[in-house]
Amino acid sequence: MKHLATCLCENLKLEYSGELKPSALCHCYGCQKRTGSIFGTQTLVEKNLTTISGESKFYDFEADTKGVIRMYSCPTCSTTLNWDNPYFPDHYTVAVGCFANAEFPAPTFSVHEDRMHKWLTLPDTIETHMD
Repeated sequence: MKHLATCLCENLKLEYSGELKPSALCHCYGCQKRTGSIFGTQTLVEKNLTTISGESKFYDFEADTKGVIRMYSCPTCSTTLNWDNPYFPDHYTVAVGCFANAEFPAPTFSVHEDRMHKWLTLPDTIETHMD
């Protein structure tokens, strides 16, 4: 089965032909700023099962974990679609919302809870990592 993730204007597309993996919540400041929300939700897809089409621009930044993350976004609508994480060199990390799929697997773990907003309560089904 093929899974399609797109930017808001749909000029930048990522097609993944593998099985969807559960997503993760990330509370790092980079994800908070990237999404304009209190956390990011993302998943990993194997690069060898992924096709990306359309024009993108990239931005490199030093992540909370001290690695450089290269984020790819649409130059028209500015949606961040995917990024390279040095900890997962054979995968792209993809913003779950770009799949626009209400049936996407639920998050199974959460990272950077030391930056999590104190009023947020996570379900017991999510494994937490304080980093």
